[in-house]
Amino acid sequence: MSIDGARKNLQAEIPGWDFDGVRAGAERSWNEELEKIAVEGGSKEQRVTFYTALYHAMIAPNTFSDVDGSYRGMDGQIRHADDPFTTICVTDNSEADDGSNSTTNQWVNSFPRRNAICRRST
Repeated sequence: MSIDGARKNLQAEIPGWDFDGVRAGAERSWNEELEKIAVEGGSKEQRVTFYTALYHAMIAPNTFSDVDGSYRGMDGQIRHADDPFTTICVTDNSEADDGSNSTTNQWVNSFPRRNAICRRST
């Protein structure tokens, strides 16, 4: 929304800004998440496709606002929200017909932090 807002975001999200440190931390965090599911078999190309799809599934929800809650609406106006996300999370608390947890539920529960965020956003 403003240069001042960008500075506040940077200070809140990455105090002591260090590009190499942020890069290393992001790589470590993504690897921790992606390593939760191990795929065996298939070709290298198929495994790359799988992990690329997993990455795409995990980039949401994402924060749409500045740290003060301000965001620019589709009409170009600056608005305020407490906890906005650009995407809707899909969670499934139901059971499959056979009484077992559904695949979606098993997927969501494999990532408890994301599960909590998704439940809060729906």
